[in-house]
Amino acid sequence: MGLFTPSAIADTVNFMKDINKKRRDAYKVIAQKKGQLFRPWEA
Repeated sequence: MGLFTPSAIADTVNFMKDINKKRRDAYKVIAQKKGQLFRPWEA
């Protein structure tokens, strides 16, 4: 019920973007700790 309303879709999109950003930030931290550039999302 109301699962595919515009606001629900927008919430889902924002949620996915937030997860992707957190994942990228985590990769950056790991890369810095390893002292090398490690960006698998750009591969």
